[in-house]
Amino acid sequence: NQYVHASNIRSIPGIIDELKPSQRKVLWTCINKVTKEIRVSSLAGLVTQYTHYHHGESSTCETVIKMAQDFMGSNNINLLKPKGQFGTRHSNGKDAASPRYLYTQCMPIVKLLFPPDDYPVYEYTNVDGHVAEPKNMVPIIPFLLVNGSMGMGTGWACNIPSHNVRDIINNTRRYIREDHFVKMNVYIKGFKGKIDDKYYGSYTVDGDFTVTELPPGMETVKFKEKILKLGGKIQEFHTDTQVKFVIYDIKEDQLKKLLTTPIKNVWYGFDNSVIPLDQKSIFVSHGIERVKLYEKRKEFQLNQLMETHKEMLLKVKFIQDVKLNKINFNENPEQTMVELGHDLKLLDLPIRKLGQTKQLQEKMNQILKDIQVLTNTTVTQMWNKELDELEQSLYSKKRK
Repeated sequence: NQYVHASNIRSIPGIIDELKPSQRKVLWTCINKVTKEIRVSSLAGLVTQYTHYHHGESSTCETVIKMAQDFMGSNNINLLKPKGQFGTRHSNGKDAASPRYLYTQCMPIVKLLFPPDDYPVYEYTNVDGHVAEPKNMVPIIPFLLVNGSMGMGTGWACNIPSHNVRDIINNTRRYIREDHFVKMNVYIKGFKGKIDDKYYGSYTVDGDFTVTELPPGMETVKFKEKILKLGGKIQEFHTDTQVKFVIYDIKEDQLKKLLTTPIKNVWYGFDNSVIPLDQKSIFVSHGIERVKLYEKRKEFQLNQLMETHKEMLLKVKFIQDVKLNKINFNENPEQTMVELGHDLKLLDLPIRKLGQTKQLQEKMNQILKDIQVLTNTTVTQMWNKELDELEQSLYSKKRK
């Protein structure tokens, strides 16, 4: 059924890049068209225009806001920068300001997760005869496990929890060296409670109860309503990012129950069709695609370098023929050029360039060195180098 398939494409995240089509369109537009902060409402228009998005701009605004949120329980790594009131944990992001008052752009980490060298070798979608966003953006780590994902399709749903990016990088390195996979625990950035097979909020007892953390996704107002329903009394001392309740007249086991929520594990992703997943299979699917992309990229870069070298070689040959007076510019130089096998475009070369044989020779030698280096660089080395750069960006500030 065509509708079911289209509905699942829209709602279930891609296995390789964690993105749903609307998110992919937003991210691709931000990478290519947004160089400085842009109003969210303007970005929605730009996405529609640049990637030929057929749905409403209000849904695009919602997508942008969710991709930029960084409060506890939203994203472990937000790909867009939140400049303005993008929502707080107290209302689970529903208290975000209107899109016309919010500004965003790509976070610097996007260039490390999705290296620009990959862009020329991506496969692109075709919307009504126009080239739009890539079919799949392939990050250097399986990003689906970083932020997790939630989606409700037709007949299928998905609810994958988030994990620690450091564990994911370590497991990616294990995949590269064909080592054993290590199972990862659920991790939520900024969460001060406890996690095993459930989320546990935290509290202290001192005559009354002081609650200092709620389970991820639990709204402050809803928690308060539940306490009042049980006949408890409450005082609130919250900040934008922290929760603090002082609660009286309630039993401890009632409070414990309210502060415990299950971890939803519905592991499905989209790759041509909806398929069941687990942690290891995500690494395998991602790794296969990433290796393919590195091979394509290496081939593309080598071809580019060889093409540049060939062009420079022709320029040098042309300059040498000019110096040897083989080409007479006063009498039909085009015919002589054709006979000598030169490209006629070289006739447009500025005169000052005719004395630059030495510089061209140096550039050509450099290109030959680059070709040698690239030929000897393995896919494993390329991947590890980019993982090093990502780790340095994520943790160098903490190391100092």
